Amino acid sequence: MMKEKTEEEFREFVLDNEEKISEILRAGRSKADSKLSKEVEKGKAFTKGVLEAFMSKDVQEHFIRMGVEMMMGIGALIRALPLPDEFGPVVDAVAEQNEALGEMVSKSSSRKPRKKKSSLEKIEVK
Repeated sequence: MMKEKTEEEFREFVLDNEEKISEILRAGRSKADSKLSKEVEKGKAFTKGVLEAFMSKDVQEHFIRMGVEMMMGIGALIRALPLPDEFGPVVDAVAEQNEALGEMVSKSSSRKPRKKKSSLEKIEVK
């Protein structure tokens, strides 16, 4: 019996203060939406920065060089392994690929000389 009275009192309290309760809920939702919106913008900015880093010419050159070096390293490893004669065609194919990669690397490095990084000029601030 006590529980029913408490529920009834609560119901009356809610009905009497419906506008204030709705206002509090709307304000809370607005704060949450605003915070979420800010976090979404931060996430977008971070993602954009990461993508720009991956797409930078300097990073791409390093990744390409890394890939070529890895392929050449795997080729050298296969040639150095004590493989049975049946693997001769595979070793020959790998050697051809390595030679082709080596030629590509030497041609690309001979085509465009590397630029030296300019040294920074020291400026005195008075």
